[in-house]
Amino acid sequence: MFITELLLICTMIGSIAYQAYLFIKTDSPTTQTVANTEPLQESATKQLTQETSIVEPSINELDDLLEEAKNSYRVKADQGDAKAQFHLAIAYEQDGNLVQAKKWLKLAADQGHVKAQNNLGLLYLIEGNLEQAERQLKAAAHKNYKRAQFNLGVFYFENEKIEPAKEFFKLAANQNHHEAQYFLACIYNDEDNKDQAKLYYKLAARQGHVKSQYQLGFIYAQENNTQEAKHWLKLASDQNNVDAQFDLGIIYSLEGDLEQAKNYYKLAADQNDMEAQFNLGVMYADEKNNEQAKYYYKLAADNGNSNAQYNLGLLYLSEGSTELAKKSLEPASDQGNKIAQHLLGTIYHSVKDIVNAKKYFQLAADQGYGDSQYNLGIIYTEEGNMEQAKHWYKLSAEQGDKDAQYNLGLLYRMEDNEIQANYWLKLAAEDGDIKALDHLYSMASSKTTNSAS
Repeated sequence: MFITELLLICTMIGSIAYQAYLFIKTDSPTTQTVANTEPLQESATKQLTQETSIVEPSINELDDLLEEAKNSYRVKADQGDAKAQFHLAIAYEQDGNLVQAKKWLKLAADQGHVKAQNNLGLLYLIEGNLEQAERQLKAAAHKNYKRAQFNLGVFYFENEKIEPAKEFFKLAANQNHHEAQYFLACIYNDEDNKDQAKLYYKLAARQGHVKSQYQLGFIYAQENNTQEAKHWLKLASDQNNVDAQFDLGIIYSLEGDLEQAKNYYKLAADQNDMEAQFNLGVMYADEKNNEQAKYYYKLAADNGNSNAQYNLGLLYLSEGSTELAKKSLEPASDQGNKIAQHLLGTIYHSVKDIVNAKKYFQLAADQGYGDSQYNLGIIYTEEGNMEQAKHWYKLSAEQGDKDAQYNLGLLYRMEDNEIQANYWLKLAAEDGDIKALDHLYSMASSKTTNSAS
């Protein structure tokens, strides 16, 4: 069907972080707004809609109805009636005959038929003829046709011409076009003009525009205006907006109303939002309800949430199910979760599988995880590879690990490198390592004895 408008999506990245057990949702509130738009021609093809309403026929009746429609309009269209030409074009488009559709649209558009100009412009977009598309959309927009004004705004927005996009969005917005109001709000939000963003989001939100309701609630949440945030997020949630449901879960959890938090998380989780599933797992783990925690962690884990995979692995380990733990931790490791990699290394080291232990400790150590760097130092020390041991101890020691500092100091003392030994043992001693103090005292005593002799 013919598109009358290019309905593209402009969404906010980020959401309110939940202070969760073990791991938290990593997205945090940002002021960034991104227009996640489809290519213009694809959007035009997908959302071609008819200006006039017809009764939807059965498949068997469709051909007859289309022929009847074409015959009904053809006589007047041949006589130059622009309205009939437009409707005839619609009928041909419904029949899949875009050549005839374009022919009759052009005839109607040449007579100044505003809807034909709009639809012809969108048809040119589908063909990739941007110059003709702009010309036809402009002709309709300058006649104050709000759909063409909106479409022209999208056209300029897609081509990164923000000022003309704002101009035409404003024209449509002033005629209460809610998508234009929403897009205009997104642009102002991206420019960090919160007052104008809120103004246009509110205009669209009051018309029931769900994305505007969510964005407005999100901005109020950023401003710590919880009452307004909840008002608009609830309206969006009532329209099944999953982001609003998740953020309401966050707000209620921060307010200490955990039952309401769970209610909203469940709404989002039922829509397969893995962060909501994860946070429900966190909440049930806090309540020591391991069965429910595992249930929601598993949902999130199956959706690829590496923190849920890790937490699920921890729960399995706490129950003594090492094999299930490994199965849960491995996909988290594959996603680069360094804590999961470290835990897998620990599991393998506990059963003397040094090859796999080194593999997973190395993965985590390469990401700067200090405990894995220290453990690699231990393994290489046991294998007698002191150069590698020093390398990994040093990386961990530089992050402040006093055990690594102590072991590194000992290795340097074994090499009679007193300067380095003294340096690292001193750091460990300052962190409260008694053994390091003993070695420093021993080194000082030995030096005094040697000086006396």
